[in-house]
Parts: sequence; structure tokens; C-alpha cells
Amino acid sequence: MNSNEAQNLARAIALEGTRLTSGEFGRRARITRQAAHRHLQILESREILKRSGAGRASRFEFVSSPLATWASPRAGLDEATVWDQAASLEPIQELRPNVKSLLRHALTEIVNNAIDHSAGTVVTVGLDARDGTLTLAVTDDGIGIFRHIRETRGLASERDAIGVLQSGKVTTDPQRHAGEGLFFVSRMGDVVTIESGHTRWVVDNLRDDISVQDIPERRGTRVMWVVSTITDRTTQEVFSEFTDSDLAFSKTETRIRLLQHSNEFVSRSEGRRLGEQLEAFEAITLDFEGVDGVGQGFVDELFRIWQRTHPKVQLKPVNMNSAVRLLVDRIRREAGSAPRQTEYTGQWL
Repeated sequence: MNSNEAQNLARAIALEGTRLTSGEFGRRARITRQAAHRHLQILESREILKRSGAGRASRFEFVSSPLATWASPRAGLDEATVWDQAASLEPIQELRPNVKSLLRHALTEIVNNAIDHSAGTVVTVGLDARDGTLTLAVTDDGIGIFRHIRETRGLASERDAIGVLQSGKVTTDPQRHAGEGLFFVSRMGDVVTIESGHTRWVVDNLRDDISVQDIPERRGTRVMWVVSTITDRTTQEVFSEFTDSDLAFSKTETRIRLLQHSNEFVSRSEGRRLGEQLEAFEAITLDFEGVDGVGQGFVDELFRIWQRTHPKVQLKPVNMNSAVRLLVDRIRREAGSAPRQTEYTGQWL
């Protein structure tokens, strides 16, 4: 854990109103209390944190208070009202227009998800703006997003819930939601972290990386959305990347390794489950980065059986190692769906 990661975690704990102690920090970071204390001491030496108490009773606080924190009953809460409160703050008013637009989209979508799906009692929203970084943290005490998706869709695990959530258009309430909100929110921040149950999902757009981590169990859901106040990213740019000329959400990207419980095998049933989540798209990028090997059943299910019933859908596998590429190419050739490959460059035409 580097200094920025430690500071972001400390800020997240503070924004949700939890006591910032070495024990709590260590529990969240999955490190020893002693290692956690060293991280907090470094932030203290940089005058980012201040300490009160001694020994195990030590408590840390930020030298500068968060910009704002609101804890509201979920019943009757309206995300537009929360945004109006945020937008009235002077530091938010002074944000660049593109950053303010990103924040507005993220805040209203995340809060709306907590209102409509968490079944909790309280929603806490925290905002912080310092050192060129804007941080939004939204916490609820409900059922937990990954458990909710897992149970309503009959999935085997929270990791499976993330596997389908990452593709977009996943909703447990199709009458009220298209399932696109968190997909776009996760691409609008620099780093977006969602914690629920025993699982943390991290989307790091600065490094183009997505990861799933095990964490100590937490009740409800916490979403932390972080962005630079000088980013050039725009909401329109993010929407355009995954929409067609008619502005329909028709393109997506999914990381295959998030479907796996190890880095060496993906089953036919997982391929079938993934296909079910891709029904609504016309162009799909399948990212195999970090996948050492896949089962033939998974490849056959997706690239032959599913592709045969969805001939107009473009499946684009990327970042395959030689073993994965060999299997995927063979199945696609047998299915008659393999694109032509140039002799020297290996680029698909």
C-alpha cells in the first residue's frame, strides 16, 4: 500500500463516520495493526492527520475536516435533494464544468441505487476536496449490493455478481432501472471502489485495471468515487465510448478473470452465464489479461454455441496469452467464426 492509497482509505473511513484507528485501518486494509499504525503515523508526520489519545486508544482525524457529510433516513430520501446540497458548497461551485458534471452523475446514480435497492435505514454521503482530489463516499446499512445481485439472479457467489455487474445492463428491478448506472459511474472516476459483504471491487481507470479483493465482512455497501479536479474526462466522452450513433448503450467490455475463482480455469457454466449478460450488446470486448488458462467448455460455449445464436454480435477477445489464443482460435475456426489474421502482424482484420 502506497501513501496515496493509505490516504484514500483513511479518508473513506473518516467520510463514513467511522472512528479512524489503527485497528480499523488494519482491518480494512487487511494488514497488521502495527503496519496500519505506521501508515497513519506517516500521514500524521505530513500533517494530514492529527492524533488524540495514546496506545490502543489512539484515534486519528484529518487536520482539515471533510467538506461535508450528510446522514439521512433512506425512506423519503431524494438524490436530487442531496445533489442540491452538494452543489451549494463553494468548492463544488468552483469545480471545472466537466468535473462538476462527472460528480453530479456519480452522486445521483450512487445515492439512487442506495435508495432503491439497499433496503437499509440510513444513507450517508460524504464529500471531500483537497490536494487536487475530489472524493465522494456513499454508505448504506442495507443488504449489500453483491449479495442482492447474487440472490435475485441466483448466482453462486459475490464474485459472480461482480462478473455480471461489470458488463452493464444488470438490474434487479428492470421496471425502474436499465442497469447502466454503476457501469458508467465506474468509468467516470479515476478510481472507484465498491465494498460489500466480504468483497471489494476496484476499478482503476488511471491504470486501466479492475480487481476483486477479499475483505473483512461489512454490512451494507460503501462506494468511494475519486477523481482529479483537473481531469479532462467528460461524461459525454464516457458515454460515447460505449454507445452507438443512436446513443444506445450497445458496446461493453468484460474482464474474464473476474469470473474465475482461480487463474487457471473457467467452466462451461460460467461461459453460459456470461453470455446471458451480453444479450443486449452489439460489440463486446472480452479482456483475457491475467488469465493463464481457460476451459474448453467455456470457450466452446461462448465462441461457438453463443456466437452461433448471436451472429450479428461482434466478440473481440484481447490480451490473450499463447495458450488461451490457441484454444480460442481453434474453436472459432471450427465454428467458422474466426476473423482472418494477417501473416506477420497477428492483427485481426
